[in-house]
Amino acid sequence: MWRPLIDRLKNKFTVIAPDLPGIGDSDIPKDGCDMKTAAIRIHALAKSIGVTKARVVGHDIGLMVAYAYAAQFSAEGMCCNFEGGGRIRPEMNSVARS
Repeated sequence: MWRPLIDRLKNKFTVIAPDLPGIGDSDIPKDGCDMKTAAIRIHALAKSIGVTKARVVGHDIGLMVAYAYAAQFSAEGMCCNFEGGGRIRPEMNSVARS
C-alpha cells in the first residue's frame, strides 16, 4: 500500500517507512507493542537519523501509532489520516504537499 505513495512523495520529502515493531515481518518486542510504546520507538528512530520535525502518516494500526506520536510529540509531528485503501483523494493533495 505505501510503495506508490512513497514514489509520489520521495522527490519532495525524506520518506521513512519502518516496519512497526511486532507488526508485519518484525518480532514482537519483549517490552510490548502498545501504540504509545510504538510511537516512542518511531520517535527514537527518527531522532537517531537526525530528524527534528516530522509529518507522521499512518493507516490502520499505523494510524493509531501516528495518533500516539502526535499526542506525545506534538511539537515535532503532525498526524495525517489517510483512510481507505491508501489513495490520496484530490482534496488531500494540498495536505500532502504542505
